[in-house]
Amino acid sequence: MFFIRSLRESWKRIFLVVWDALAIAVIIIAYLVAASLLGFTLFSNAKYNDPSSAFRDFPSAMWNVYVLFTTSNFPDILFPFWKVNGISVLYFIAFLLIGLYMLLNLMLAVFYNSYKQQVERKIAKYDTLREEFLKKEF
Repeated sequence: MFFIRSLRESWKRIFLVVWDALAIAVIIIAYLVAASLLGFTLFSNAKYNDPSSAFRDFPSAMWNVYVLFTTSNFPDILFPFWKVNGISVLYFIAFLLIGLYMLLNLMLAVFYNSYKQQVERKIAKYDTLREEFLKKEF
C-alpha cells in the first residue's frame, strides 16, 4: 500500500476528510451523551419497572441510545416505553429527528464538502504541474 502512489494518495485524502469531520463527530458524541443522561433521568425511576432495563444505569443507557441512533433495532427500545406511557414516545421521536435528520445530514455535508475540496486541490495541483511542464517543453 505504501509503495503504490494512488493508494497512498487515496488514504491520505480519506484521512484528511475524516480529520475535517472530527468536530461534527465530537458534537454527535456529545449529543449521544446528553440524550443518554436525559433518558437515564427520565426512565430509570420505579414507574418503568419492565422497560427500565434499557436505562437502568448509564452504560446501558449509552448503549441503548447508540442503538436508537443507528436505528438498527430501535423498536425493541421504543415500544416497551410506549406501552407504559404514551407520552414517553416524544423523547424518542425528538431524539431521532434531531439525531438522524439534522446531525447525520450535517455530518454527510461536512464529509462531502471536505472530499470535494480535497479533489479540487488535487486537480488544481495536477493542472499547475501540467502547465509548468508545457511551459518547459514549448
